[in-house]
Amino acid sequence: MASEEAGTFTDRQPPEGWARQYVGLIRNGRRFIYGNFLPKGVLQGRSPAELVIVCDGGPAMFGVEYDVDAGRFSHVAFNGRA
Repeated sequence: MASEEAGTFTDRQPPEGWARQYVGLIRNGRRFIYGNFLPKGVLQGRSPAELVIVCDGGPAMFGVEYDVDAGRFSHVAFNGRA
């Protein structure tokens, strides 16, 4: 459990220059949240509801899954070379 000094997951802001997107999913009856993290400039001209999918966008773009029931992160994946 996070201390009050650390804040909560929902009130933290992404590092300056970064954007984030979240998608909920269910796999084999388990709940997950997929987080997509990328430079803010990639979102220019896109709808906020449009999930950005990039292959070989470089290491500045990555995704991670959060297992809601287990309370842990997994499947951290960085993009290939830019």
